[in-house]
Amino acid sequence: MHVKHIKFENFSGYLNNMYYYSGYGGMVWNDMYEVQSAFINQHNWCDTGYNNVLSGQGEAITLGSGGFESADLYRTFNLESGTFASAWESKQPVYINSYVYTPGQGLTLKASDEVLLGQDAKTLNFARFGSDFKNIAAVNFVSGVGQGGNTCSYGTPTYGYILAMDNLSVKWNGNGGGKGHAAPRASLPHHVMQHNMPHVGANFSPLSTHEGHDTAGLPVNHAGGVNDAPYHSQLFSLPGHDSAGLTGQFALPQAEHFGT
Repeated sequence: MHVKHIKFENFSGYLNNMYYYSGYGGMVWNDMYEVQSAFINQHNWCDTGYNNVLSGQGEAITLGSGGFESADLYRTFNLESGTFASAWESKQPVYINSYVYTPGQGLTLKASDEVLLGQDAKTLNFARFGSDFKNIAAVNFVSGVGQGGNTCSYGTPTYGYILAMDNLSVKWNGNGGGKGHAAPRASLPHHVMQHNMPHVGANFSPLSTHEGHDTAGLPVNHAGGVNDAPYHSQLFSLPGHDSAGLTGQFALPQAEHFGT
């Protein structure tokens, strides 16, 4: 079995939509972004999950929900370990869902485990969950509602669904059963991707909302993103990005291909 360490290195620019980097680390990436250290370091952020997870040139984030699947769904993997943190919150529940692939059925849920994350980096050893993350085809992360994060970045507690991760360790099983051809792309079940997560507005951004809580009792960035427009405009006006959001107009890391 082949062990692969995914460190989100050798990208360029500030932010990269991982959708455009299919094959990186042997995976297809869904609703995940690579964030460069240059982007993190240009802000006056203090003790955020972004800062604490970062160990090299870049890291990956989800904007509330996202994950990855084997580029050849016939070839399974074990998720061994990774470093994780909530970018903006304390005591934030994160639901980590694993899936298996069956021809004719697509991806079906194998297991769902909850972990509690704060802004300090936390290394998760997935062996603690038994066989939940062994011989799987895909993983999905869904962030729930936590508590306000530290105040040193903005003077008030920070809020947001963003999950930061780095240093993923994956063990590949066998050479696949696709007879030299990649299995078809499969979509994660919608009801699982939205597990315990309120609706996030289209203008939801990786930058924190820190104005406090709205009248419904949820942090404003949990209420659909309506109050994070000032941060959204800063993020999506970066050079090289179109008005629809982040694009892959940067140097593409070499894709990895499996043997037959």
